[in-house]
Amino acid sequence: NVGGRPVVLNSGTGTYRAAGRRWPVGCPAWRHYFAGPRSHNAVFVGVDPFGPMTGDFRNRDVPCRVRLRRRSFGPGIGFLEFEVVATNAADGLRRCVVHAEGVGWLVEDGWRAGPDGAASFGLQFAPGADVAIPTDGKVVASLEGVACRIDLEPAWLEPAVLSGSLNPLGGWVALRYGDWVAAPQMRAVAAAGRAGAASLLRVGHDTAGDDLEWHRDASGVAVRWHEGGETVVIALATGGRRVQREPRGLVDVEGAVACRFVVGQRVELRRSWS
Repeated sequence: NVGGRPVVLNSGTGTYRAAGRRWPVGCPAWRHYFAGPRSHNAVFVGVDPFGPMTGDFRNRDVPCRVRLRRRSFGPGIGFLEFEVVATNAADGLRRCVVHAEGVGWLVEDGWRAGPDGAASFGLQFAPGADVAIPTDGKVVASLEGVACRIDLEPAWLEPAVLSGSLNPLGGWVALRYGDWVAAPQMRAVAAAGRAGAASLLRVGHDTAGDDLEWHRDASGVAVRWHEGGETVVIALATGGRRVQREPRGLVDVEGAVACRFVVGQRVELRRSWS
């Protein structure tokens, strides 16, 4: 939400009715869409981990829970990490979020690479939003004077926008039960063999300006860009290790605004990287 206005939102319930006799012949599988992972702001790996729906509701309990693994907060910056615990294909899905106040959100998604197909990533925008992809890896959205920008790590490929699409089914929002409207949805797929990829969301950024540099190694992921005469860096270190001080020249700029998180140590917003 920006100023109380939702820009990225959940697709909603839509309907609880899946039985064919309640829908015209040839109608899309609306119940399966709204209840399944394709309509949500999450990573989707290959197949629906909850299985097909043959009726209004799934015929068994789905043992799938989300666990808060780690969290840490400091002045102007915070970190949360969640993991899915399940007995199906969703098991091990992980999302880390670093929020740097006044800067943006670094989101890293992780999954267990397997034979079920490549992972994909979706973001559902509010009805009325204007969403465009001016260049690969850059998604720009605006709604009633509010702009936001999503930059994708190069591991996310083929970003596209669906709005009111029936084939493939995507880009729909149910603001109330039984009533849904077309709304832009961004989708991207992960490079083959990857088990994780990141994105950066910033509010108030349009197509103009900075190009980002991404860096990833065994210690984590970092992103750097120039803004307002300053160099901004957001980094996420995993496994209790630090992102290298000078990973291939990514964060070796004197006086950079460095937003750093080190798992199990501390969260801080600093004027230098040390």
